[in-house]
Amino acid sequence: MHTKNTPLLYFTITLALIGYILPWITTQTAPLTLGAYDLAEWVSLHPSQPYTTPVLIVPLLLRLNLVIIVLIIALSAHTDKLRIFTIFAIVPLSLAQLPPLEFLTIATNNINYQQQFVLATISLVLGIGLSVFKPVRFIPQINIFLVGVGIVSAITGLQQAQALYIMSLQENSLGMGVIVIGIAYIIIALTYLQSLIIKFPTSKLQQLLEIKQGSH
Repeated sequence: MHTKNTPLLYFTITLALIGYILPWITTQTAPLTLGAYDLAEWVSLHPSQPYTTPVLIVPLLLRLNLVIIVLIIALSAHTDKLRIFTIFAIVPLSLAQLPPLEFLTIATNNINYQQQFVLATISLVLGIGLSVFKPVRFIPQINIFLVGVGIVSAITGLQQAQALYIMSLQENSLGMGVIVIGIAYIIIALTYLQSLIIKFPTSKLQQLLEIKQGSH
């Protein structure tokens, strides 16, 4: 099953990507006004992060949103042409999450690089896998779940990052990026929720007709 609001869905996914890039935290100094990706990198360098449980949890929460967007893109294609389009989107978005090349040579034990490599691999493998072999029946439920995880991880990661800014004596305020991605998440969830509501009465009616026919 797929949503009939395909143009709206792709516009909203684009909006989510823009929200991921836009500043999540703004400060009086431009170098510390960061989007989610750069904010995750800044947080990973904070002295407290190697001692968190799990390790580097805040960068993980922030980076997880790009993985979620990739998986939503993977599940959005319901034709062969759209499937090719989504794969062309998934590959660069996955490769963009890879750590520097030094990870493969002199920094294989770097925990931060390991996290980036794992998330990039998940995005690429699971993204292409879901694009080609998608569980059609459960696409709305999976997307709603992904959006829920995205909202929780975005809010939690941002709150923790802001706390680290305060610890570093950096005054900060909420950026537009997290608001934009939050709005995009909500629209995506509502789009798939609508498709579930539309389908629900039809499926129930079919079940009732089958039961009635079976009783004769």
